[in-house]
Amino acid sequence: QDWDGMTIGRTEGYIGVLIDDLTTLGTSEPYRMFTSRAEFRLSLRPDNADLRLTPKGYHVGCVSSERYVKTKNIKQSMEDALELCNSISYPVCTWRQILKMSPSPNTEQKNGNRYAFS
Repeated sequence: QDWDGMTIGRTEGYIGVLIDDLTTLGTSEPYRMFTSRAEFRLSLRPDNADLRLTPKGYHVGCVSSERYVKTKNIKQSMEDALELCNSISYPVCTWRQILKMSPSPNTEQKNGNRYAFS
């Protein structure tokens, strides 16, 4: 079988952080992994691992085409939902009515989504 291998970088998974640290920094305890060394630990979450790693797994033959298509559909649905959320813009008073919140004196004059909850 002709296979060049697979590389997972520091930005793609904790295993990439571990391998990079072992090869560049060295360690006296190679069995320990410090998640604090991962610069991108906020995006290296278990809940988005499928979105980050399924395409790589598919391209090297570790993931079925059904799983790959399902993941692509989920990613597209998430992008569509985000686009929809970004397209919605109401005045603060409307958001407060929708959410049944009392008016706040410091935001009554402001307009837009980002001020609605301050």
